[in-house]
Order: sequence, then C-alpha cells, then structure tokens
Amino acid sequence: MTLWMSWSTGYLVHAIEKSEDITPGAYMAADKFASWWKFGDQVKFVIAGKPLPTGVTAIKGVVTDGWESEIATITVSAADIGKGWTWMPKEPGYYEVEFMTVNQDGSTTSMARAYRMKAKDAVRDFVLKKQGFAVVDNKPFPKQSDHQFGVCTYNSWKADMQLSSLIGFDLVRITAHWGPDGCGMVPDEVIEGTKGTYNWVGLDRMVKLYSENGFKLYCQVIGTPYWASPHPEEKGIIDICIDKATAYAPVDMSDWERFLDALVARYKDRITDWEIWNEPAMPGGSCYWSDTPENYAKLIKSAYSTIKKQQPESTVYNGGVGNNFFYHAFYKKLLLMDVDKYFDVFSIHGAWPEPFRNIDKYSKKRSKPAINTEWHAILQGNMQSSPILTDTNLSLRMMKELLFQFKQGLTKTMMFEIRNLTDKEAIPFCIENKIFTHSAGFFRRVPQAEPRLPSVIMAQFLSATGRKAKFIKEFQITNDSTAIILETAYGNTLVFWTEKEALNTKDIKEFSTAQSVLTDWEGKSIGLSENKPLKIKRVYYLSAPAMDRVDKMANVDKLISPKIIEKIKSKTKTTGQFVNGSLFDSVEKPSQIAENIWLKNDWRTKELKKDQQASNISAKAAFGSNSKGLDIVVEVKDGVHFQNESSAWWNGDSVQIAVDCENAGIPGGNAEFVFALTKNETVAWKILAADVYGNIPTQWSPNNAIAKYVQTNISRNGDITRYQIRIPWTELYPLIYDSQAEKELRVAIVVNNNNGEGRAEYLAWASGIGEEKDPSVYGLLKPIGESEPPTSNSANPTKK
Repeated sequence: MTLWMSWSTGYLVHAIEKSEDITPGAYMAADKFASWWKFGDQVKFVIAGKPLPTGVTAIKGVVTDGWESEIATITVSAADIGKGWTWMPKEPGYYEVEFMTVNQDGSTTSMARAYRMKAKDAVRDFVLKKQGFAVVDNKPFPKQSDHQFGVCTYNSWKADMQLSSLIGFDLVRITAHWGPDGCGMVPDEVIEGTKGTYNWVGLDRMVKLYSENGFKLYCQVIGTPYWASPHPEEKGIIDICIDKATAYAPVDMSDWERFLDALVARYKDRITDWEIWNEPAMPGGSCYWSDTPENYAKLIKSAYSTIKKQQPESTVYNGGVGNNFFYHAFYKKLLLMDVDKYFDVFSIHGAWPEPFRNIDKYSKKRSKPAINTEWHAILQGNMQSSPILTDTNLSLRMMKELLFQFKQGLTKTMMFEIRNLTDKEAIPFCIENKIFTHSAGFFRRVPQAEPRLPSVIMAQFLSATGRKAKFIKEFQITNDSTAIILETAYGNTLVFWTEKEALNTKDIKEFSTAQSVLTDWEGKSIGLSENKPLKIKRVYYLSAPAMDRVDKMANVDKLISPKIIEKIKSKTKTTGQFVNGSLFDSVEKPSQIAENIWLKNDWRTKELKKDQQASNISAKAAFGSNSKGLDIVVEVKDGVHFQNESSAWWNGDSVQIAVDCENAGIPGGNAEFVFALTKNETVAWKILAADVYGNIPTQWSPNNAIAKYVQTNISRNGDITRYQIRIPWTELYPLIYDSQAEKELRVAIVVNNNNGEGRAEYLAWASGIGEEKDPSVYGLLKPIGESEPPTSNSANPTKK
C-alpha cells in the first residue's frame, strides 16, 4: 500500500489499494471473469490455491441471496472436485456462496479468502467466508444508444473496462492530466510535464481502449504542471489526494490555451465533450482547487474560446461541482462574473441540482441543462458521520437517487466508480488509523474482482430500460408506495416500491396490459396472476403499463432528495427570540439571563457513534443585538469536558454558531464560527465568512482563520461550560446593526460532545451546520424588545 500524509487533514491517503492476499489454503475460484454469469448458464467454481488438506472428503457450497436467505446447498466429493463445483440457478439475481471442506469426522472448515491491510502503525487481517456472484438476464441492448449511463475511470486497465461493459455502461468519463495532479498516477498519464513537450502515451491508451469497445468518451481536463503553477514551492504537498502545486490556474493563460488546442486537435474525432477541471470550490472546500473564483473564471473563459475555435460542435462543461456551501458560494460568485456564458451544460457531482437552480433564480440567470458527471451512487467513506450501510440499503438509496435525477431532468449520469478503492469491511480500520479512503465500487477490489448487490441491480435497470430513461409521471398505488413512469427504449415502464407496507401483485395487475411483464430489481419474473406479496424496500418494473389507467392517477411529489427531506424536517421553522440590547457588560463578566430569553426548546441530538453510551448533555442559548455586536451566551451541561484538538475543534467539546448575514437563505451569505476551551487557550475560529462582494470591511476576518475581532470567554464550573461571546457587526458583514429595525435573525447552533472516545454526538438548535452548510434551514429569531440592563453574577455562572 502506498501512503501519503495530507497536510490539511492529518490523514494518511492512498490512491490505489494494494492489500496483500493471505488466503491460507485451498479456495474455490469462479470460472467466469468477475464471477458474472448469464442466466441459463451453469455457475461453476474450481479448486485453486494450495492442495486440499489430508482427510477432506468433500466440498460443500451453501448459496444465499443478498438478504442471507439460503437458496441451495450442494456437496461435491473430494474425488470429483477436480471437475468443479456447479449449480444451475432457477432465477437471475445476486448470490453469495460459502465454501467449506467436509472432514472425515463430519465437521466442516471454511474455505475463506483473506487479505491483509497495513497502516503506518497497524496491521489487520480480513477474512471473507462468502463470495458474491451475479447471474443476470440481460437481453441485447437496442443498437441506437443515447449514451445516457456511464462510469468514471481513472486508469486504462482492460479489466475495469470489461467490468463496466458487464453492467451495461457505454459512456465513460476519462481524465486528461495536463500536469501531475494526483497521487499514484502512472507517469505516462502526465501530458505536459515539461513545457512544450507533449506525452500522449497514457491518454492514447485510454482513448483507444474505450472507444474501440463501444464507449462514448467524455473528457475532464485538470492539473496545472509545476512549471506553469503560481506556487511551484508547494510541489509534493499532498492535500487529500492532490499535489497542491497543481490546484491553481496557470500563471500564463496562453500556456493553457496552447495545451488545450493541441489536446482537442488530437482527439476531436473521438471526443466532443470537455469538462474544465474537477470540483472547483471556494478556498478550503476542495482539494482540487486552491485558487480563487476569479481565476477559475479566467480559466474556463479561456478554455471555452479555445475549444470552440478548434471544435465548434463541441459541448463544454463547467468543472463538476458538489453539493455543499463551498460549491454553492463558488457558483454564486461565478454567476456574478457571467461565467454562465462559458459553458454549455451544467455539470454536478451529486443527485440534486436544485440548490444551483435556486442560485440561478436568485442571480436572475436562466438554468442550463444539467448532467451528473460523478454520481457517488453507493459511496461510503471514513469522513462520513453516519453509519456504514448494508448493500441492501445502499441499493435502495442508489435507485431512489437515480430516479430522482430523472425527475430533476438530468440527461446523463456517470457512476463513481466501477471498483472499490477500499472494500467496505476495511473502512472502520481506515477510520481508526486515519487513512483517507472510500468504498464506492460496483465490484470488490480484493482479493479479486467480485460483484456487489448494487452491480446486479444497476445491470437489471439498464436491461429493463434499454439504457434510456426519461421521467414522465409520479403517483401512488397505495399510501406507502412510490410509482414512477419512465419513457424507455422499449416504451413506457412502471417503476415502483414500498418501504413499510408490502404491495400485492393484485395491486399491480390493474395497471397491466396483455403485454406487461413484472420483474424485480434483480431480474426475477413474477406472475401477475399469482396473488403474491411483494417485498418492501425493493424496486419492481412493470413493462407496457396501461397508460389510460395511469393517466387517471393523481400526480404526487414524494420522490425528493435527502437534502430536501432534511429541509422539510426543518421547515417546522425552529423559532426563538433575541433581545434588542446587551446580554452582558463584558464577556469577562457573567450576567444573569432572564428565563424568557433562553432558547431551551427545539434542541435535537444527532448521534454519531452508535456504540457509545448515551450521555446526559443538554444546552441552552441566548442572543442579544446591540450597537457593539451580537451577544451570545451558551450554557452546556456535560459531566466530561474533553478538547484536545489543535485545528478541527468541532471534533472535541465545542460550540459552532452560524449566522445568515444576508437574511436570504442563500449559500455564500452565511458566516460560521467555532468556539472551544482547550487546555492551553480559548479558541474563536471563523470557519466561513459571508461574501463581501469585493468590498474590504474593516475589523473583519476571512474564512478559515482566527476570528480576530470576536470577544470570547469560556468558563467551566462543575459540569457547566459557559460560552460568552460578542461578535462585532464587522465580523458579520454585510449584516449591519439597526436599533430601530424590527429585523429578524437567522441562526443555527451546534454543541459538539466528546467524552474522550471521539466525537460521539452533537446537539443542534435548527439545521444548516452539522449535516450540510445550508443557511436556508437556519432557525428564525425574532426581537422581543429592550433587555433588562445586564447584572454581574460572580457566583456560579449557571445560578439563576
């Protein structure tokens, strides 16, 4: 395993997993590439590895489905195992098999595979008793293809191309590396490592591999060479997975134009789609872009004119953007510079474009057509706070997000990625050892390429739709169901599922015609006359539905993104009050807070570690607005105060406070701070600064910096931690103080809790900090008039 240390996170990072196969003895290996069979073919595994131990009388294989229900048990004698272990499936689907030797005394021993993973100071072995395999019933795809579904690739391995073809993808996003931007790159993939000398070997190989195997190519261009970078001194400094020196626009834009001109001239007969960079965002928001929005505007304007001059029929895309504050604020700035004139189609890395469409509307811009050029369909990683999901739950999430993309009008989707970077069972080990990685592939990586349940479900979707899908209508069959009509290559198809109450085939029959066929998401056929209950949390397809019956059904709007679900939950509109006046004379002098001013209600707990014992932490907060600034008092009751962080203070006991400085609910207008009491100091840090639109406020701190002008006092008395904070209005620019205005404040608060075993939970008043940086879901504070003059209270800060 090759490891790098990230300067920004302190995490070890690696580009390609190279774990060691340590399978101790004989094992069974599939006789098909990637353990992938067509329905109707016999499944066969053969003996591999070391010889069978003496005394083994037979090999037993127990087949289960993706939900661990036993399907078949087949035993082959040791004398006949040379011919292989075989099974004839009755239905297509995803299956797993556990092989074991049968000993003379009747006992069994697992023929498990195993691999070893190493970290800087730790080693762990992973034992895999089961192997996954696929049995698919793919019919031939229509000859005419819109190339709607694809995959992102980062190498020219033939095996990865073959894995993509097995599922049915015929679109691929490749990358043209102008400079050596990433960790673990093959040297011949860097095109212009030396100025004026082009090395096309790596990109030629990738273009040839995919174009000759029926894939449409979409090319992302990224990475400023060291010689062109404004910061060559940062060469070798790795930020997550990117060499920091390459994450800037070039000093001389003519170098960029010359390179693009050569790139497009070489490949314009095979590539017409060009994406300019990857995930540019506000500084601190993306390891791929450390530069400013202004310099990205220069980069993409230059790229657009250069590409269009060489290839007028081309389609130019912005660098695909993710879904959080850093991207929203970045996009908002780009629109102020009219960058929308310099890309044809909007590229996103997520399943929901609506936050950007809201920014379009706010900026009085017309939204562009959108595609998803990097969909994290089943991604799980060590930077997430939520639990690692099972593949069954990931599959349902994947399908709901995919269908939501159609509903949002996205016309192409490229999945990230075909093979795991790290296999899912190893993620906890990576978390423990600070190895930055993820598991997002449709196939396992070690000890061999092997399908996961989502790969079969995606293959069946592509088979059922003929690789073409357009949203037509959404309705309900029952209250718990969601039903979608898609226009596909084979006509209309009804897609449906439930999550709590099972449907019956009789519920579906009324929507069928004589030509209809009902299948589940693995390709298993279900007779419509069987009067059979259908499984919950599984997707089903009904071909050739009765559209006259469908047309009578009322339209509904149940299929929405997880972000919108979070907003809907928050639309209960967490509300409270603040006083027009001071809460204290000085942050150093605790004062008595009137009971009616405290925000005591509407706090919710977000559990981050399921295995930790529940704590009794509680909190309350108060706000006051006066000419000196925004006064804030937060009292936290917590038996253990633990704060050993030196930069990521939110991982220890701390308080985060966010303010919408534009009162518009639009990303880019919000400021966020974190406050913490460490063993050595009191911390006031500005995580986010609201957009100043080119102005230069006085007594103002930028984002990701010490909140220089904020006054803070944090005291600990018994089990009470009291935060007294005064944020001057200059630190909240463009928010201003007006004592006469009946102005509301939009704020959010998070209280982080760590009892010495990691960040276990947080309390939140309103949303918009913990799950996503989103000012549209902040709580609303209304003024209640002038406060009583603050009185000193030198006794226990919590005494009333």
